[in-house]
Amino acid sequence: MWFQILSLVTVAIVFVVRLVVALTDRPTRR
Repeated sequence: MWFQILSLVTVAIVFVVRLVVALTDRPTRR
């Protein structure tokens, strides 16, 4: 169903965004 696809895409985008934000928020680790 479209709702499932949209949900999966949304979760994937949110996951990537949070990952990027985490990496940007703590560049001290690198």
